[in-house]
Amino acid sequence: MFNSQPQLTIKAEKNKAFYESCHIGTFNIESGNIADCLEHCLENCRCQSFQICQNTKCQLCSSHKQENSSLLHEKKDCIYAIDNCDELIRSCGGYLDRHREPGMYQVVDSVNGLYEVYCHFDSDHVAWTLVLSKDISISENALTWSGYRLSKPRMKSIKNNSIFLQFTCDYEKYLDLKISDYAQIDLRNIRTWSGDEKVDVLEFSGYTHHDTIGKGRGKIGEYDLNLCQIRLHQGTDWSLHVIFIDSKSAVNPAYTGNLFACTEDGFGFFGYYYYLRDCGKRFHRCVKNAHSTTQLLRCSFYDPPRIGHV
Repeated sequence: MFNSQPQLTIKAEKNKAFYESCHIGTFNIESGNIADCLEHCLENCRCQSFQICQNTKCQLCSSHKQENSSLLHEKKDCIYAIDNCDELIRSCGGYLDRHREPGMYQVVDSVNGLYEVYCHFDSDHVAWTLVLSKDISISENALTWSGYRLSKPRMKSIKNNSIFLQFTCDYEKYLDLKISDYAQIDLRNIRTWSGDEKVDVLEFSGYTHHDTIGKGRGKIGEYDLNLCQIRLHQGTDWSLHVIFIDSKSAVNPAYTGNLFACTEDGFGFFGYYYYLRDCGKRFHRCVKNAHSTTQLLRCSFYDPPRIGHV
């Protein structure tokens, strides 16, 4: 793992150990190999510090000295590593600084409970966390593409570490967000219907203000959604979805184009299919057949740290 990584300087205190109340795991390592112990810490999203005792025993802790000053006590033959893994992983973005492939990963919720989420990685700097796969079944501990949704507390924890929403279709068939239909929406730009206030997508009910989809951030079939202005909708009986009622072009608000020719009754391509017409099935993967699915993911970015010497 570390052969391809920049050189790291790890600070440590000799003859210090943490109390067992924070202990979350023990591993045997080669004599005094602090890099091996650090690797075990990085693989456990609850690990915030670690120590090596008797030169071969690597122990992980769920807290750290800066957070809890009473954590440490004197103990010979132990070395406590300081503040090396002190950021808990709360979304897929926490895994952007290491080897990664699409799949299930462990993250921590707002009360530091451990659970698994599905992660997709676009590049070295972008991670998407799956929060919903339509229908609205709650099977958050067992991923089922036809019915999966995280609980609200877990969605809230992920939202606090995310920048974009992405709606897409049939992800499990391609494992590529850009092959299918998709729309990406900046969480920081979502506002109320009037446009006066920012919206918390987990709390609002009704329709949002028009939001413009940027270049490369959306398509349906052959149609590019660049500069398309859409709304989001959410209600008691409807989960959050994109809706194309009164959608328009940011360049020419009077133009809607061929894309919306079959939506005279108004349905959302990414979740609201009550008024679906056959013409929609010709180009939209979310409703192509009885096995089609719709997914909602949240995005995190990674800004690589500048590595220096201590």
